[in-house]
Amino acid sequence: MRIISGFSLFAILVSAGTAFSLDISSSISSRATLTVSRMEGFDYKTQGGNSLELGTLLEWGSCAITGILGVHGTEASNLGGGWGYRGYEGVHLRLQGEFPLSPLSAGGGTAPVGTNGTSRVRASTNGTSAVRAGVGGGSGGFFSRYRETDQVIFYPSVYAFLFLDAPTGSPKVRVRYTFPFEWYFRKDLATSFSFGLSIGVLYTWTGPREGDK
Repeated sequence: MRIISGFSLFAILVSAGTAFSLDISSSISSRATLTVSRMEGFDYKTQGGNSLELGTLLEWGSCAITGILGVHGTEASNLGGGWGYRGYEGVHLRLQGEFPLSPLSAGGGTAPVGTNGTSRVRASTNGTSAVRAGVGGGSGGFFSRYRETDQVIFYPSVYAFLFLDAPTGSPKVRVRYTFPFEWYFRKDLATSFSFGLSIGVLYTWTGPREGDK
């Protein structure tokens, strides 16, 4: 039996995506967060953190699904009052959906219209003169190890976010700014949530159809 190489399989998926009006994109992003935590019987304290994430996006005209793999680290809190929360680091997975709003053209026009008479979000998103905003949400799973210990914990999360896609000089590349709010379901803490800012670059492997250029 002939085994299809990973590169050949990816090429097939890209071709299929073009045929079915589906964009396939890859992303890399850096996220800075401020985590607010509280243990039972103690007060709230904040912890700064950051993460690096790689994502694969499947984008249709009105929605997108993204799978994300990332690494994260969170610093220890201050020791005010003689106590604090320990820092931790680890890996995580996310699955999210997003819904773009009407593209905002730099020229004030409306979204481009494809040959089938429907608005083509892809053409406006990847164009060099359009900005696109949107909303989304998803869930995550985290494996974290407390620093200076061997204790590893797992906890899920849910989150919502706003995003803004900015054009670049290339029709296949865009810069994304994301503003997330995330709630963590941790057994060792009574409350834990974060908010922050993520900046990333997206590269779209597929291209618009001839009628949408």
